[in-house]
Amino acid sequence: MKILPALFLCGSLLCVSSLYSQKKKDLILKVDALQTELDSTNRVLRECQRKETAQRAVISDYERQLADSRKTNADLLNTLTRVTEESKSQTENIGKSLENLNRKESQLRQINESLTRTDSTTIQLLTSIKKSLGDEVPVALDKNVFRIVLDNSTLFGSTSQQYTITEGGNGMLEKVAQIMKLHPDARLHIESNAAAGVATDQNALTGTQLSALRASAVKQYLEEKFMISPEFIIATGQGQGPANKTLLRITPDYDQFFVMVKDLMKNTR
Repeated sequence: MKILPALFLCGSLLCVSSLYSQKKKDLILKVDALQTELDSTNRVLRECQRKETAQRAVISDYERQLADSRKTNADLLNTLTRVTEESKSQTENIGKSLENLNRKESQLRQINESLTRTDSTTIQLLTSIKKSLGDEVPVALDKNVFRIVLDNSTLFGSTSQQYTITEGGNGMLEKVAQIMKLHPDARLHIESNAAAGVATDQNALTGTQLSALRASAVKQYLEEKFMISPEFIIATGQGQGPANKTLLRITPDYDQFFVMVKDLMKNTR
């Protein structure tokens, strides 16, 4: 009777021991499987980390390239803006230069046209002088001023102290008046020179006095006899001189030309 419980107990212990051994074995297998799975997971994790690091490096490189591209684009944009502004400024400068050139060309054209008109006026005046005086009176052109030399004996007679216009002088001054009437804007400058000599009469006029009176007489004669405007006549006595001549200097009207040139010069400043 006592053996049976003992046997039963031993059998139970054996069963329990066998069951425990089987459980342990199963657990060890599970642990090994879990370890294998863990190792595999770690390998996958390490591979993912490696790829992540590589991707981060690629991304960093892309970001650097993007930053460089942005900087390059910004520099190009600034350069383009500067070039555009410079081009605009150059275009404006070119436009201003062309405008100045056109204005100067117009001014030069006006001056040339005025010079042409002035030359034409000079030629017309020369034609009038030659037509009125012919070849009997010496005429010279000096710096656009016509010089007409008249003999004092023709104008005032042979008397040395005479300063009244004679009949012969009247005919000569009438021709001069015709010239002035054809060219009313011309200027006439009268210079008279008395003959050199020693006055024996204490009441005799000096050469300077006589020259001034003769020049004034010619001026007054042209104004009163032939209605020449005194505005365009100047009379001066030059004093004694060996020529015993009266010099008429006729200057064409260049006032408008010089005023125009002066105005053009003001506009170019």
